[in-house]
Amino acid sequence: MNSKIKRTKDNVAEEIRLLAKKLGRTPMNGDLPKYLQKKSCEYFGKWKEALRYSLGDKAIEPHWTKAKIDKVIKDLYLKLERYPRYEELPTEKSFEKNIYSFYKSMNDCFEEVLGHSPRHEIARALNLLTPASCRVATTAEIQGELCAVGVALSNQQISFTLREMKEAGLVDGGRVDRSGCWSLTRAGRDYVKGLKYG
Repeated sequence: MNSKIKRTKDNVAEEIRLLAKKLGRTPMNGDLPKYLQKKSCEYFGKWKEALRYSLGDKAIEPHWTKAKIDKVIKDLYLKLERYPRYEELPTEKSFEKNIYSFYKSMNDCFEEVLGHSPRHEIARALNLLTPASCRVATTAEIQGELCAVGVALSNQQISFTLREMKEAGLVDGGRVDRSGCWSLTRAGRDYVKGLKYG
């Protein structure tokens, strides 16, 4: 529909229903065009209320199977042309609960669904930046290397992934702010050797 047309509450609800049918799932607020997001917020306040009005109570908490979660992750990755950020994932609590019942972490989810993950990208960047074990790289340098190869990760995604990698023994380092210094451990270098580039 044209963004200049005056929309009623029922018009917005109908567009949400059509979008749900087209997507084959409960739409996320981010699936709507900006003008429709604005109208939805104006009429319903919360996205959950827009879904309840448009699709009924069953749409609020969908049953998230592994296949549905994988499809959402893959669709978002293709649409955004980058790893989806936490705030871009479906907002239903059942989505988050179920994703962690199938995967230990978002990186594990990305690796299984997409064949790569922010963990892969950061390990590769660190391997390039720190070829000798005595060299360290700052978080800012890691982000610069990722940008140079066209990988768009938010500061939050990098920080979270570095913390996760440290807990797994793949990196040594300190603070996750932009000045934090990082290097791959022996296990981290072995991890990079095992990565499939494709």
